[in-house]
Amino acid sequence: FSQTTATYGISSNSTLYGGLQTSSKYQAISLGLGRNLGELGAISADVTQAWSQKKNEDKTSGQSWRIRYGKNIIETGTNITIAGYRYSTKGFHTLSEVLDTYMNEHGYASAYSVRNRTNLTVNQSLGKNMGSLSVSGLFEDYWDGHRSNKSFSLGYNNGWRNINYYVGYSYNRYTWKRNNSER
Repeated sequence: FSQTTATYGISSNSTLYGGLQTSSKYQAISLGLGRNLGELGAISADVTQAWSQKKNEDKTSGQSWRIRYGKNIIETGTNITIAGYRYSTKGFHTLSEVLDTYMNEHGYASAYSVRNRTNLTVNQSLGKNMGSLSVSGLFEDYWDGHRSNKSFSLGYNNGWRNINYYVGYSYNRYTWKRNNSER
């Protein structure tokens, strides 16, 4: 596959950006605008149009909208990032979703297309030689209306002499409803 991105500063606080992804089974084009809000942080919004063909399926097309917000608080060493994704049509797939269907014999990955995704990440510096703490959450639901995915992770990162180390905890919960019962 190939990928190209481009950015262009249209003013001192606004940037236009876009990109292309192409492979034999996938093509996508995206366009977005980012804006620096000064002390309030930064925000961006973009749209992606994709055409894809999963294994053993007809070619589909669809759109995805994304809004991102970020804030770096220098005084406290805190960095916050929030991203919300809306796969506006059922025919939208990412490159990895399409390629995953070619990795197995039957192309089963095609049954589970994400509809909405929200990511939240907070990184906190704990001070000089004290390391940093990170917290992140991911929430997804799927087009079939029966599946959802929630994950949470907490991590601590630091170094001692020439050794860097990370200690983390992760929680994942994938649920689906079948015949009015949750599994």
